[in-house]
Amino acid sequence: GVHCTHGFNRTGFLICAFLVQKMDWSIEAAVATFSQARSPGIYKADYIKELFQRYGDVEDTPPPPELPDWCFEDDDEVDDEGNGITQEAEPGSSGTTLHRKRKERLKLGAIFLEGMAVKNVSQLTTQPKLGEIQRKCQQFTSWEGSGFPGAQPVSMDKNNLKFLEQKSYKVSWKADGTRYMMLIDGKNEVYMIDRDNSVFHVYKLEFPFRKDLRVHLTNTLLDGEMVIDKVKGQAVPRYLIYDIIKFNGQPVGDCDFNIRLACIEKEIIFPRHEKMKMGHIDKTQEPFSVRNKPFFDIHAARK
Repeated sequence: GVHCTHGFNRTGFLICAFLVQKMDWSIEAAVATFSQARSPGIYKADYIKELFQRYGDVEDTPPPPELPDWCFEDDDEVDDEGNGITQEAEPGSSGTTLHRKRKERLKLGAIFLEGMAVKNVSQLTTQPKLGEIQRKCQQFTSWEGSGFPGAQPVSMDKNNLKFLEQKSYKVSWKADGTRYMMLIDGKNEVYMIDRDNSVFHVYKLEFPFRKDLRVHLTNTLLDGEMVIDKVKGQAVPRYLIYDIIKFNGQPVGDCDFNIRLACIEKEIIFPRHEKMKMGHIDKTQEPFSVRNKPFFDIHAARK
Protein backbone atom coordinates (compact mmCIF):
# COMPACT_ATOMS: atom_id res chain seq x y z
CA GLY A 1 0.00 0.00 0.00
CA VAL A 2 0.96 3.64 -0.52
CA HIS A 3 -0.19 6.33 1.90
CA CYS A 4 1.27 9.60 3.12
CA THR A 5 -0.12 11.84 5.86
CA HIS A 6 -3.47 12.45 4.16
CA GLY A 7 -3.15 10.28 1.08
CA PHE A 8 -3.34 12.95 -1.60
CA ASN A 9 -0.12 14.70 -2.59
CA ARG A 10 2.82 12.33 -2.08
CA THR A 11 0.52 9.33 -2.45
CA GLY A 12 -0.83 10.72 -5.70
CA PHE A 13 2.66 11.60 -6.89
CA LEU A 14 3.92 8.03 -6.40
CA ILE A 15 0.84 6.39 -7.90
CA CYS A 16 0.87 8.66 -10.95
CA ALA A 17 4.60 8.06 -11.46
CA PHE A 18 3.98 4.30 -11.25
CA LEU A 19 1.16 4.46 -13.81
CA VAL A 20 3.40 6.34 -16.23
CA GLN A 21 6.60 4.33 -15.79
CA LYS A 22 5.18 0.83 -15.34
CA MET A 23 1.73 0.89 -16.93
CA ASP A 24 2.53 3.20 -19.86
CA TRP A 25 -0.14 5.79 -19.00
CA SER A 26 0.08 9.40 -20.08
CA ILE A 27 0.63 11.79 -17.18
CA GLU A 28 -2.60 13.61 -18.08
CA ALA A 29 -4.60 10.40 -17.72
CA ALA A 30 -2.80 9.38 -14.52
CA VAL A 31 -3.41 12.68 -12.72
CA ALA A 32 -7.04 12.86 -13.89
CA THR A 33 -7.77 9.26 -12.88
CA PHE A 34 -6.22 9.68 -9.43
CA SER A 35 -8.29 12.82 -8.83
CA GLN A 36 -11.45 10.91 -9.74
CA ALA A 37 -10.56 7.93 -7.56
CA ARG A 38 -9.50 10.05 -4.57
CA SER A 39 -11.09 13.46 -4.86
CA PRO A 40 -9.81 16.16 -5.09
CA GLY A 41 -6.58 14.41 -6.08
CA ILE A 42 -3.16 16.05 -5.84
CA TYR A 43 -3.93 19.56 -4.62
CA LYS A 44 -0.42 21.01 -4.28
CA ALA A 45 0.81 22.77 -7.38
CA ASP A 46 4.48 21.78 -6.87
CA TYR A 47 3.68 18.07 -7.01
CA ILE A 48 1.58 18.40 -10.17
CA LYS A 49 4.20 20.58 -11.85
CA GLU A 50 6.97 18.10 -11.04
CA LEU A 51 5.00 15.24 -12.57
CA PHE A 52 4.50 17.13 -15.81
CA GLN A 53 8.17 18.18 -15.87
CA ARG A 54 9.22 14.55 -15.62
CA TYR A 55 6.65 12.82 -17.78
CA GLY A 56 5.05 15.39 -20.05
CA ASP A 57 5.21 19.05 -20.93
CA VAL A 58 5.35 21.51 -18.05
CA GLU A 59 3.31 23.96 -20.12
CA ASP A 60 0.42 21.50 -19.97
CA THR A 61 0.39 21.45 -16.16
CA PRO A 62 -3.21 21.91 -14.99
CA PRO A 63 -4.00 24.24 -12.09
CA PRO A 64 -4.39 22.52 -8.72
CA PRO A 65 -7.95 21.86 -7.56
CA GLU A 66 -9.54 23.90 -4.81
CA LEU A 67 -8.44 22.82 -1.36
CA PRO A 68 -10.98 20.69 0.48
CA ASP A 69 -12.69 22.33 3.45
CA TRP A 70 -10.77 20.23 5.95
CA CYS A 71 -7.37 21.07 4.48
CA PHE A 72 -5.07 23.84 5.62
CA GLU A 73 -2.07 24.71 3.44
CA ASP A 74 0.51 23.52 5.98
CA ASP A 75 -1.23 20.25 6.89
CA ASP A 76 0.99 18.20 4.63
CA GLU A 77 4.26 19.71 5.77
CA VAL A 78 4.97 16.82 8.14
CA ASP A 79 6.13 13.33 7.29
CA ASP A 80 4.55 10.09 8.43
CA GLU A 81 6.49 10.30 11.71
CA GLY A 82 5.13 13.75 12.45
CA ASN A 83 8.42 15.47 11.64
CA GLY A 84 8.53 18.66 9.62
CA ILE A 85 9.41 18.32 5.95
CA THR A 86 12.31 20.44 4.78
CA GLN A 87 12.72 21.88 1.31
CA GLU A 88 14.94 18.92 0.41
CA ALA A 89 12.01 16.53 0.69
CA GLU A 90 10.03 18.18 -2.09
CA PRO A 91 9.40 16.15 -5.23
CA GLY A 92 12.32 16.02 -7.58
CA SER A 93 14.89 17.24 -5.04
CA SER A 94 16.32 13.91 -3.91
CA GLY A 95 19.38 14.32 -6.10
CA THR A 96 18.45 11.28 -8.15
CA THR A 97 17.99 12.10 -11.83
CA LEU A 98 15.19 10.11 -13.42
CA HIS A 99 15.04 9.45 -17.12
CA ARG A 100 12.28 11.63 -18.50
CA LYS A 101 10.08 9.45 -20.63
CA ARG A 102 8.01 11.46 -23.06
CA LYS A 103 4.42 10.26 -23.07
CA GLU A 104 1.70 10.73 -25.61
CA ARG A 105 -0.97 13.26 -24.74
CA LEU A 106 -4.41 11.82 -24.16
CA LYS A 107 -7.28 13.87 -25.55
CA LEU A 108 -10.32 12.66 -23.68
CA GLY A 109 -13.65 12.94 -25.45
CA ALA A 110 -12.15 12.88 -28.94
CA ILE A 111 -14.79 12.69 -31.66
CA PHE A 112 -14.55 10.38 -34.64
CA LEU A 113 -15.65 12.11 -37.86
CA GLU A 114 -17.12 15.46 -36.87
CA GLY A 115 -20.61 16.04 -38.20
CA MET A 116 -21.84 12.46 -38.13
CA ALA A 117 -22.37 9.76 -35.52
CA VAL A 118 -20.65 6.59 -36.75
CA LYS A 119 -21.77 3.29 -35.24
CA ASN A 120 -19.36 0.71 -33.84
CA VAL A 121 -16.50 3.18 -33.35
CA SER A 122 -15.30 4.22 -29.89
CA GLN A 123 -12.28 6.06 -28.53
CA LEU A 124 -9.61 3.86 -26.97
CA THR A 125 -8.32 5.37 -23.71
CA THR A 126 -7.18 2.38 -21.66
CA GLN A 127 -3.55 1.50 -21.12
CA PRO A 128 -1.39 -0.31 -21.96
CA LYS A 129 -3.37 -1.01 -25.17
CA LEU A 130 -3.49 2.65 -26.22
CA GLY A 131 0.28 3.03 -25.95
CA GLU A 132 0.86 -0.23 -27.83
CA ILE A 133 -1.22 0.97 -30.79
CA GLN A 134 0.45 4.39 -30.87
CA ARG A 135 3.95 2.91 -30.69
CA LYS A 136 3.26 0.32 -33.37
CA CYS A 137 2.14 3.03 -35.80
CA GLN A 138 5.23 5.08 -34.99
CA GLN A 139 7.50 2.06 -35.46
CA PHE A 140 5.88 1.16 -38.78
CA THR A 141 6.58 4.66 -40.08
CA SER A 142 10.07 4.90 -38.48
CA TRP A 143 8.81 7.90 -36.52
CA GLU A 144 11.13 8.60 -33.57
CA GLY A 145 9.18 11.43 -31.96
CA SER A 146 5.85 11.49 -30.17
CA GLY A 147 2.49 12.31 -31.70
CA PHE A 148 0.86 11.43 -35.00
CA PRO A 149 3.38 9.67 -37.28
CA GLY A 150 1.76 10.37 -40.64
CA ALA A 151 3.31 12.46 -43.39
CA GLN A 152 2.33 16.13 -43.40
CA PRO A 153 0.94 17.94 -46.46
CA VAL A 154 3.03 20.50 -48.33
CA SER A 155 1.32 23.49 -49.94
CA MET A 156 2.03 24.03 -53.62
CA ASP A 157 3.79 27.31 -54.39
CA LYS A 158 6.23 28.73 -56.93
CA ASN A 159 9.23 27.53 -54.94
CA ASN A 160 8.36 23.83 -55.04
CA LEU A 161 6.64 23.77 -58.43
CA LYS A 162 9.91 22.65 -59.99
CA PHE A 163 9.73 19.32 -58.14
CA LEU A 164 6.91 18.25 -60.45
CA GLU A 165 9.45 17.98 -63.26
CA GLN A 166 11.83 15.82 -61.25
CA LYS A 167 9.58 12.88 -60.38
CA SER A 168 6.47 11.18 -61.76
CA TYR A 169 3.90 12.65 -59.40
CA LYS A 170 0.24 11.69 -59.44
CA VAL A 171 -2.85 13.75 -58.72
CA SER A 172 -6.26 13.10 -57.22
CA TRP A 173 -9.37 15.09 -56.42
CA LYS A 174 -9.40 17.03 -53.18
CA ALA A 175 -11.90 15.59 -50.75
CA ASP A 176 -13.29 17.57 -47.86
CA GLY A 177 -12.25 14.76 -45.55
CA THR A 178 -10.63 14.07 -42.20
CA ARG A 179 -7.20 12.44 -42.10
CA TYR A 180 -6.87 9.05 -40.38
CA MET A 181 -4.34 6.28 -40.41
CA MET A 182 -5.77 2.77 -40.05
CA LEU A 183 -4.01 -0.04 -38.21
CA ILE A 184 -5.28 -3.53 -39.06
CA ASP A 185 -3.93 -5.98 -36.51
CA GLY A 186 -6.26 -8.98 -36.58
CA LYS A 187 -9.96 -9.72 -36.34
CA ASN A 188 -11.75 -7.13 -34.17
CA GLU A 189 -8.41 -5.30 -33.93
CA VAL A 190 -8.91 -2.42 -36.37
CA TYR A 191 -7.98 1.07 -35.19
CA MET A 192 -8.17 4.59 -36.61
CA ILE A 193 -5.59 7.20 -35.55
CA ASP A 194 -6.30 10.90 -36.04
CA ARG A 195 -3.87 13.83 -36.26
CA ASP A 196 -4.11 14.39 -32.50
CA ASN A 197 -2.86 10.80 -32.14
CA SER A 198 -6.20 9.82 -30.61
CA VAL A 199 -7.03 6.16 -31.26
CA PHE A 200 -10.47 4.79 -32.12
CA HIS A 201 -11.41 1.11 -31.98
CA VAL A 202 -13.48 0.06 -35.00
CA TYR A 203 -15.76 -2.95 -34.65
CA LYS A 204 -17.40 -5.13 -37.32
CA LEU A 205 -14.94 -4.26 -40.07
CA GLU A 206 -13.07 -7.13 -41.74
CA PHE A 207 -9.92 -7.26 -43.85
CA PRO A 208 -9.34 -10.83 -45.11
CA PHE A 209 -6.04 -12.12 -46.45
CA ARG A 210 -6.30 -12.55 -50.24
CA LYS A 211 -4.51 -15.92 -50.33
CA ASP A 212 -6.75 -17.36 -47.61
CA LEU A 213 -9.98 -15.44 -47.01
CA ARG A 214 -10.46 -17.23 -43.69
CA VAL A 215 -7.40 -15.42 -42.32
CA HIS A 216 -7.50 -11.80 -41.18
CA LEU A 217 -4.76 -9.29 -42.01
CA THR A 218 -2.38 -8.21 -39.25
CA ASN A 219 0.47 -5.70 -38.96
CA THR A 220 -1.01 -3.56 -41.73
CA LEU A 221 -0.95 0.24 -41.69
CA LEU A 222 -2.94 2.38 -44.13
CA ASP A 223 -3.24 6.12 -44.66
CA GLY A 224 -6.34 7.88 -45.89
CA GLU A 225 -9.27 10.11 -45.07
CA MET A 226 -12.84 9.80 -43.88
CA VAL A 227 -15.46 11.54 -46.02
CA ILE A 228 -19.23 11.84 -45.86
CA ASP A 229 -20.84 11.11 -49.21
CA LYS A 230 -24.46 11.71 -50.16
CA VAL A 231 -26.19 8.66 -51.66
CA LYS A 232 -29.88 9.03 -52.52
CA GLY A 233 -30.13 11.82 -49.99
CA GLN A 234 -28.51 9.77 -47.22
CA ALA A 235 -25.17 10.56 -45.57
CA VAL A 236 -22.73 7.68 -46.02
CA PRO A 237 -19.35 7.61 -44.23
CA ARG A 238 -16.44 6.27 -46.29
CA TYR A 239 -12.76 5.69 -45.70
CA LEU A 240 -10.70 6.52 -48.79
CA ILE A 241 -7.30 4.82 -48.71
CA TYR A 242 -4.57 6.70 -50.52
CA ASP A 243 -1.43 5.01 -49.21
CA ILE A 244 -0.13 1.90 -47.50
CA ILE A 245 2.90 1.73 -45.23
CA LYS A 246 2.88 -1.89 -44.04
CA PHE A 247 1.13 -4.94 -45.43
CA ASN A 248 1.14 -8.03 -43.21
CA GLY A 249 4.43 -6.83 -41.75
CA GLN A 250 6.05 -6.13 -45.12
CA PRO A 251 7.48 -2.59 -45.56
CA VAL A 252 5.61 -1.77 -48.77
CA GLY A 253 5.89 1.91 -47.88
CA ASP A 254 9.41 1.76 -49.30
CA CYS A 255 8.08 0.76 -52.72
CA ASP A 256 7.18 2.98 -55.67
CA PHE A 257 3.83 4.75 -55.28
CA ASN A 258 2.34 2.88 -58.25
CA ILE A 259 3.17 -0.40 -56.54
CA ARG A 260 1.60 0.83 -53.31
CA LEU A 261 -1.59 1.80 -55.14
CA ALA A 262 -1.71 -1.63 -56.76
CA CYS A 263 -1.18 -3.24 -53.35
CA ILE A 264 -4.15 -1.35 -51.91
CA GLU A 265 -6.39 -2.50 -54.78
CA LYS A 266 -5.21 -6.11 -54.83
CA GLU A 267 -4.59 -6.87 -51.15
CA ILE A 268 -7.03 -4.59 -49.29
CA ILE A 269 -10.04 -3.88 -51.52
CA PHE A 270 -10.29 -7.04 -53.67
CA PRO A 271 -10.38 -9.62 -50.81
CA ARG A 272 -13.19 -7.70 -49.11
CA HIS A 273 -15.24 -7.70 -52.30
CA GLU A 274 -14.68 -11.45 -52.68
CA LYS A 275 -16.03 -12.15 -49.20
CA MET A 276 -18.98 -9.87 -49.89
CA LYS A 277 -19.81 -11.91 -53.02
CA MET A 278 -19.69 -15.05 -50.88
CA GLY A 279 -22.07 -13.47 -48.38
CA HIS A 280 -19.50 -13.56 -45.59
CA ILE A 281 -19.31 -9.77 -45.16
CA ASP A 282 -22.52 -7.79 -44.66
CA LYS A 283 -21.87 -4.20 -45.72
CA THR A 284 -24.96 -2.98 -43.89
CA GLN A 285 -23.43 -3.98 -40.56
CA GLU A 286 -20.13 -2.18 -41.13
CA PRO A 287 -19.54 1.24 -39.53
CA PHE A 288 -18.35 2.74 -42.83
CA SER A 289 -17.40 1.67 -46.33
CA VAL A 290 -13.80 1.31 -47.49
CA ARG A 291 -12.53 2.34 -50.92
CA ASN A 292 -9.22 3.10 -52.56
CA LYS A 293 -8.85 6.71 -53.64
CA PRO A 294 -8.06 6.92 -57.38
CA PHE A 295 -4.91 8.70 -58.56
CA PHE A 296 -4.08 9.85 -62.07
CA ASP A 297 -1.03 10.83 -64.04
CA ILE A 298 -0.08 14.44 -63.41
CA HIS A 299 -0.98 15.35 -66.99
CA ALA A 300 -4.63 14.83 -66.04
CA ALA A 301 -4.49 17.92 -63.82
CA ARG A 302 -6.06 21.10 -65.11
CA LYS A 303 -3.50 23.77 -65.93
